[in-house]
Amino acid sequence: MSDVSKVKQIGLFKNIDEKILGSFSSMLKEEHFSDGQAVFNEDDSGEEMYFILSGEVQIVKFVNKEDGVSQLLSSLTPGDFFGEMALFDQKKRSATARAKGDVAVLKMNCKDFYAFLENDVFMTINVLGGMLAETIRRLRETDIGFVTIYETGRLLASGEKIENLLQGILSKILEVVPSAERGFVALWNEFSEMFELRSSHGFDDATIVLKKDDCLIKWLKENKDRLIASDTAQMSLFNRNLLPKYCGASFVLQPFVHRGELLGFLLISNGTRKMEIRPNQVNLLSGIAAQVAPVIANAKKITEEENRKRLQRAKAWQ
Repeated sequence: MSDVSKVKQIGLFKNIDEKILGSFSSMLKEEHFSDGQAVFNEDDSGEEMYFILSGEVQIVKFVNKEDGVSQLLSSLTPGDFFGEMALFDQKKRSATARAKGDVAVLKMNCKDFYAFLENDVFMTINVLGGMLAETIRRLRETDIGFVTIYETGRLLASGEKIENLLQGILSKILEVVPSAERGFVALWNEFSEMFELRSSHGFDDATIVLKKDDCLIKWLKENKDRLIASDTAQMSLFNRNLLPKYCGASFVLQPFVHRGELLGFLLISNGTRKMEIRPNQVNLLSGIAAQVAPVIANAKKITEEENRKRLQRAKAWQ
């Protein structure tokens, strides 16, 4: 059983009368999951839907079950719901729902949900209408994501020079994250032991100064992880005055990592206002980075081989 205050945290029920929610909440059961634990697995029978109270739930689809290869479809946060397809068909789960960190959810049996909706026409219209709108939005975002991943793959397969590839990919990313007004890509140079600017959009390149002692560069080299700053003025990780100017008012930093090696990074930002970054857009950045990193690694290997041959030829002439 769950109290009304928890049910009101769910966006679908924000306009529903508290008296109605009082009886509705009696049908909900609160459950908790730890990091990595499955709420349900792909191919499980589906008889319940879930509403997230706290934490993050990742929806994952296995591409190759034997090898354990999976594709992250979406990341859901407090107020979101999932497993709703059990309302419309009684088929097996089409994907796995997995907790990222500690998660609290409200679980509801679909038969109870339908029985309750039959008693209140207003709630039926509001709740099912809200569910339909959210499902359509998710499908639209998923379509955009798959198209972008596909187009990225086409760019990578085109045989273009690495600078042209990075410029094309950066342009695609800025299209699907419209709140980011600018961005750049930098790759690691082993000889200078610094990141070098290789592609940019919306920046005056002279303003992109990549110093070894920048707090952001140091953090990236130590963590090799994505960093999202929706408001740099409120960051607890860094002092705002110490951040490089290219970070602006908000930014997302996405590394290119291949087999544990940090090859470079992508940064998108907004110079004057907060960016609106949805979980699916973050997942899309990760997917693109996973595609691009092996290509960068291969280009690096080719360059190193060419340099080695030049050195051998130079020695032969001595």
